[in-house]
Amino acid sequence: MLEKLGFTRGESKVYLALLKLGNVTSGPVVEESGISKSKVYEILERLTKKGIVSQVIERGVMYFQPVQPKRLSDMLAEKEEELQTTKKSLASYMPELEAQFNSIKEKQEVSVLKGSSGLRTVFNDILRTVKKGDEYIVFCAVEPPDDFKPFLIDFSSQRAKQQVRLKVIFNKNTNKNYLDTVRKDKYSEVKTIFPEFNTPAVFNLYSNKTAIILWSKKPVAIIIENQEITNSFKKYFEILWKIAKI
Repeated sequence: MLEKLGFTRGESKVYLALLKLGNVTSGPVVEESGISKSKVYEILERLTKKGIVSQVIERGVMYFQPVQPKRLSDMLAEKEEELQTTKKSLASYMPELEAQFNSIKEKQEVSVLKGSSGLRTVFNDILRTVKKGDEYIVFCAVEPPDDFKPFLIDFSSQRAKQQVRLKVIFNKNTNKNYLDTVRKDKYSEVKTIFPEFNTPAVFNLYSNKTAIILWSKKPVAIIIENQEITNSFKKYFEILWKIAKI
């Protein structure tokens, strides 16, 4: 939680140590946090600048203590305010950035994105690309990792609001509760296919793009922007759709 607020791992350990110890010199902080003495002073200085630690000299000795934890809420509010300012700034620059991107004569046809943030980029691209009445196709679909489900549920909700039709084929062994979650909006059609049809790759077809997602420990997504390739995958999907079952 502290790291999400912008603390380093070392800062987190030192701050938590101070919460436990109270008003102390650096020695007990070193022992409690497991951070070396050479780094503790530097970290304590950074925490002081963040306004999360106070310093006082008593009889020539420097003591440190944490301030009220409510300061964390203040830090979050400051980050939110900074984020809003950044969003406004980005919005003002976006037309120029888009114009420069569109001026590229030879865009890369294949993009590779890695990790959870890369997958979020793919699904956000889907929402930006598809329009009301469009069809979004997924096959060889699998149940995603638990930590990614909330994002996909929100993605599905946004897709339904845009009235984009989903046609998806899952492996027959997919958890029924998850299938029911995908089926819940009126713009979704879900079918399943025999258990033997099982691949590590999930194919997402939208507009002129094919996004192939590999749900491994370190997920990878490959986006191919080519209408001919996407059309060929759609023909493959149509064959599977005919033999899949509701």
